Amino acid sequence: RQEFVIGGFTDPKGSRLGFGALLVGYYSDDGRSLVYAGKVGTGFNRKSSMEIRKKLDAILSSKSRLAKAPRLKGATWVLRADR
Repeated sequence: RQEFVIGGFTDPKGSRLGFGALLVGYYSDDGRSLVYAGKVGTGFNRKSSMEIRKKLDAILSSKSRLAKAPRLKGATWVLRADR
């Protein structure tokens, strides 16, 4: 079992709205940084993806807060709201 923190999202494609996938990370063993874990894009309906996108738009960032995040075309990063 693992908990993840949203660090960003990708642009929606096709008929999808809100976001394409969430870019998530986990806390390092020492708790000082977030490490990129991957993308999560399934399980969101239209309503939930639009609600999440609205919250993410309020905390946009110009750079990633996820250590070891790859360069992803169309990625938008967000600030960590907890720190």
